[in-house]
Amino acid sequence: MSHPPPPSTTTYTTIPISAGDVISRSLQNFTSSFSILRPWPELFTSGSFTRPDSFATALTQLRANFHYFRVNYLIIISACGALSLIGSPVSLLIFASVLSLWLLLYFFREDPLVLWGLRCE
Repeated sequence: MSHPPPPSTTTYTTIPISAGDVISRSLQNFTSSFSILRPWPELFTSGSFTRPDSFATALTQLRANFHYFRVNYLIIISACGALSLIGSPVSLLIFASVLSLWLLLYFFREDPLVLWGLRCE
């Protein structure tokens, strides 16, 4: 008698990547993100601050400004966040522990994460 084939199940495996490769890829992504950094004087030129004619024009200008200077805005927000974390050592420790746990769960797990019976991917 032949047995029926087992039901197909999804198996998760890890792709062997060295720590050096992860670091080099991360640095490459980091430097490519900063390659679209706009000049700082261009962000603060006084000729670029004009009053819009309508609310719709203001929204259009805000969207265009955000997309053009998004890396500059990210640097400003990150610097403010870093300064506030440095000013409070307890918050810095909590942030570092949550970040390290997230990195462990994100990079080093083989199977999908299950929390309270729900699968998180």
